[in-house]
Amino acid sequence: MTLTHDTGCVTTLDQGQFAAKAHGRNVGLPVLSDAQFAALAMGAHPYKVCQLHWHAVDIPPLLEKMGIDHEKAWAEFEEQVARIKSGEIQYMSWEDADA
Repeated sequence: MTLTHDTGCVTTLDQGQFAAKAHGRNVGLPVLSDAQFAALAMGAHPYKVCQLHWHAVDIPPLLEKMGIDHEKAWAEFEEQVARIKSGEIQYMSWEDADA
């Protein structure tokens, strides 16, 4: 895993790994901002709060190493998305992110 303090670096280093993949290189190094990592370490939801679903690299192995149940977290996130799509709620609030 690589930590960076700048969100532009996170995006560049995360998304840029797939250029190397096109040339047959092994890719998959998770790149997180220091804020994302700190939030995860303090119990923030990996998808509702940390938005890890936007990352191009496979994040679940890192979450497993951190003791985070990524399957449960993903199911919770999908449930919130379904509520938005159905019109039950308009957006996800901080209260929803905590649930």
